[in-house]
Amino acid sequence: MRRATAFGLSAPAAAALLASLEGATNASAFQATPEATPMAPPPRPGDFPSGPIQFWIGYPAGGSSDVGGRILAAAMEQMLGQPVTVVNKPGGSGQLAWTETARQKPDGSVIALVSVPQLQTIILDPERQAAFKLEDFTPIANQVLDPGAIFVGKNSPFQTMNDLLSAAKERPGEVTVGDTGIASDDHLAILDTEQAANVDLRIVHFDGGTPATTAVLGGQIDAVYDNVGQWVSKVEAGDGRVLAVMGETRSQFLPDVPTMEELGFPVFSYSARGIVGPKGMNPEHVRYLSAIIEAAMNSADVQSKMNDVGIAQEYMGPEEYATFLKEQLTYAENLFGRVEEERKGQ
Repeated sequence: MRRATAFGLSAPAAAALLASLEGATNASAFQATPEATPMAPPPRPGDFPSGPIQFWIGYPAGGSSDVGGRILAAAMEQMLGQPVTVVNKPGGSGQLAWTETARQKPDGSVIALVSVPQLQTIILDPERQAAFKLEDFTPIANQVLDPGAIFVGKNSPFQTMNDLLSAAKERPGEVTVGDTGIASDDHLAILDTEQAANVDLRIVHFDGGTPATTAVLGGQIDAVYDNVGQWVSKVEAGDGRVLAVMGETRSQFLPDVPTMEELGFPVFSYSARGIVGPKGMNPEHVRYLSAIIEAAMNSADVQSKMNDVGIAQEYMGPEEYATFLKEQLTYAENLFGRVEEERKGQ
C-alpha cells in the first residue's frame, strides 16, 4: 500500500516555464522525440463536449501543484484538440477550489487537481466544516506521487537534519518549521518527526508551498517541510539545501540526500496529486479523460518537463485512483488524532 501523505521555482525559472506552457498551443509543442514510444490518444466519444475545459488548481501560481498541473494541461489541450485552461483558485489549502468543484455540473467542463491526504484531512477536520465529502467527486486519474523533503535556506546554520534535530532538543519549541497548511501531508510529517525524534518544534502553517518558500528563503522561519518537487530548482540555484527526504528510498532528483529512515527516523511522507470532477460524470467520458491524461503523462515532452522540475509521476486510472482515495481517507483518520492533540497543546 502506498504511503501518501505543493514546489516553488525561482522567479526567473517559473516565468520561463510558465511562458513556455502558455505558448504551447501549436501542434508540434508536444510531439515526442523519435526515441520515445508515445501512447496514441484514445478514440473520442461521440457525445464528449467540445467546449473549453477549466482545470482548477486550489493553490497559488508558481507552486509545484500549479506547475505540474500546467504541464499536464498543456499536453491534454493538444491531445483533446480543445482549450484546457488552468484557473488558480487558492484558499484554505485547496478547500475553496474543491468546495466549488463539488458544486459544478458533471458535464466535463470543470475538472480539478486534488492533493492527498490534504483532501481527506479537510473532510475529517471538524474545524474546517467542509461542504463536501469524498463521494462528491468523480475520480479520473492520479498524476503525481512526490516524496516529502525538509529544506533550509542557504544561510541556515543547519547543515544536516541531525543539526536541526539537535537544536530542537536543546531549545524545545524554538526551532520554527513551516508546512503547506494545517493537516496537510507536510503538517503530519512534522508531527511524525516530533514523535520519532522526541523533539518539540514550533510549527508555522502556510496556505500552500509558495508563501512557505518565501518565508524560509527570507529567513522568517528555520525550515520548511514540503515535497521534493518544491526544492529541486532551489537547490540547483544555490538558494538552500535539502536536509532529508521522506521517501522509502532516496530521490532520483536528490540522490545525495539521505532519507529520514537512513538517519534512524522512520518518517515517510508523500503528496499525491490527481484529477477529479464533480460527482455524476459520464463514465465513458471519465475513461476517455483518464486515457488522455495517461497518454499525456507518457509523452516525451511531459516526462522531460516533469523531470526538469523534479516532480515524480505515477499514473492511476479511475478505478485504482478511487480505491486509493478511499484508502488514504482511512490512513488520514488514523493520524488525525495527532492534529487534534497539537491543537489542544497550543
